Amino acid sequence: EGMLARRYGTGWRDYLARREETRALAATYAERADRGQFAPIYRFGEGGIPDAEVQISADAIRVPGFGKPIALTSENPYSDMC
Repeated sequence: EGMLARRYGTGWRDYLARREETRALAATYAERADRGQFAPIYRFGEGGIPDAEVQISADAIRVPGFGKPIALTSENPYSDMC
């Protein structure tokens, strides 16, 4: 932490404080969940990608928000066993 504190100063200390707050909230949630005291979080339809924006071809699937397509073609590393 010494080098990071020297380089980033107040920003580093702010980060550490926020991190501790997040860890405390996570610990509280985990304790409550262990006792079965939680409500599932489900937000139907939020953050979904419309079907029309997903592009599917024989070679790849392209999803908005992802930098690279998902390749569907690749060399079979076991082709000698077919």
